[in-house]
Amino acid sequence: MTPPLRTLPRLLLPLLAAGLSLVPGAASAAAPGPAAPGATGVDVNAAQAGRALPARTYGVVSVTGLNFGTPNPDLARQLSWAAARPSALQLSVNVALVVGGAYWGKGGPRRCAAGASSPASTACAYDYGWTGAQAAVAWTRAAGLPRTREVQWWIDVESASSWVDESPALNRAAVQGVRDALRHSGAASSVGIYTLGSEWSTIVGAAPDLATLPVWANGGAGSSLAKARAVCSRTSPTGGPIVQGQSGGRDGSTALDVDAVCPVAVAAPGRLSRAGALALHGTVLPGTRVTLTVAQHGRRTRAYATTASALGTWRVTARGLSPRLAATVTIAHGRRVVAAAAG
Repeated sequence: MTPPLRTLPRLLLPLLAAGLSLVPGAASAAAPGPAAPGATGVDVNAAQAGRALPARTYGVVSVTGLNFGTPNPDLARQLSWAAARPSALQLSVNVALVVGGAYWGKGGPRRCAAGASSPASTACAYDYGWTGAQAAVAWTRAAGLPRTREVQWWIDVESASSWVDESPALNRAAVQGVRDALRHSGAASSVGIYTLGSEWSTIVGAAPDLATLPVWANGGAGSSLAKARAVCSRTSPTGGPIVQGQSGGRDGSTALDVDAVCPVAVAAPGRLSRAGALALHGTVLPGTRVTLTVAQHGRRTRAYATTASALGTWRVTARGLSPRLAATVTIAHGRRVVAAAAG
């Protein structure tokens, strides 16, 4: 059972009292699946308030406004636009940490002594992120996203936001608080990280527990689809699997970023076991249906399917193969790899 949201900051009450602007079809139609590998989309935020938005396969909507403490003023319209795309909408939250800011000392699961004479602590920073994430979830629900709808959320971590420069530990705790609150909110099918290159390590430092999260990575300025796709093969800034790329710039007449879902990645397979089994694994956007075939010369081709986990990982074990023959694995929206016969 998903725990209920805790008491929300007072700044949320006017928005919640405004009522719902229902996402079209949200209550009557099944939610679409995640965008397929190779699909292209755009991400929108407060800067696009009131502007025409393009038709793309999917959209990513920033829930927050110009900072962590305010909602996107165009959230309801942008959610409606993203919900009308062929593939599942995605959400992002622009995270920051300001000691004494809007969410400082406003509650949370940790013991935080947030008095004026108390030093900043990781407990207070964690609660700051937790409470801010609760606010973001409440804003999406007030804007019409149903409580039963779980979608991909991205935690936006970049230097343009406010951070405690001298303490990556505090920044890291705030991001962990956001992650945990989103996971417990019932609003997230998966939680990942959006970040730009080396900024991640500068802001949060070493973060092994965050390194398991899927990554939406920036490939550079220019609104280039090629750049957005190229980032899929780069080294991850966090250590987690890059499953989506972005390139900033302009798309037509509206200032937009271009996004691309990465192909299905597969680790180089080892040899078949002597029992004729072949273990395969890789990464892709969470929730993606991965299909593949395994072929051996002169034998029946076998088909397999699985769904990527919330961390963007997938695994398949092919059985009943001949250990004396090499096997060719062909992955839909991915690549072909060859596994050697058992030694």
